[in-house]
Amino acid sequence: PARVIIGDLDIISKAPLHMIAAGAGDILGKYVCLTDWQLAHIVNGEYICTEIMELVRKSIKKVAENAEKAAKRDKEAIGAIMEGLVLSGIAMSYIGNSRPASGSEHHMSHYWEMMFLLDRQPDPLHGTKVGIGTVMSIRLYEMLKEKRESLFPLAAPAFAYDQWAEKIKEVRGGRWGGGGAARRGGSGRAQPSCHSYSVSGRGQWRPGRGGFGMRGASLPVRKVT
Repeated sequence: PARVIIGDLDIISKAPLHMIAAGAGDILGKYVCLTDWQLAHIVNGEYICTEIMELVRKSIKKVAENAEKAAKRDKEAIGAIMEGLVLSGIAMSYIGNSRPASGSEHHMSHYWEMMFLLDRQPDPLHGTKVGIGTVMSIRLYEMLKEKRESLFPLAAPAFAYDQWAEKIKEVRGGRWGGGGAARRGGSGRAQPSCHSYSVSGRGQWRPGRGGFGMRGASLPVRKVT
């Protein structure tokens, strides 16, 4: 695992603006993924960690508040994008899946990426496609709200979880889950648990169960239980 993550703002702030915009697009897409995660928790009883959600939400807010500055290559704004991307990766490592950082907006981006590859066409940056997917997903949520009365209640589709889990194990070669201890949710399925972590006053991030640290970053001090 990584021991140190270095983001030199003197260099990053001079990146082409379309790359900076792509980084912001990926972060802003997490508005959708957190909503998707909350919906999965309500509908399917999927495990959710409110502390991790809040960590990601604060990162999004910081990027959104500095969006105009980022377009002017402001180092504080660029640093917020860099920090948000790193923290979303850390959040995924704690949960054991991509829920804190990737939702329906990312599914669209991944689909488009595969289509560009199959067609041997130049592929726009990942974050650019995530930004477009974010706008589309938000519109779908608006449509859901507008047509709520005609959509609910709906019968839940049949889903053979055990059969699905076996297929996933088969595809992954027997490697299942990851990223720490598991707990049983309301559905009886194994669910990942939040790990504890902390950031020292010296700017050193340490996970609660070994792993790696990050120095030289201005990360929020937070403890997850």
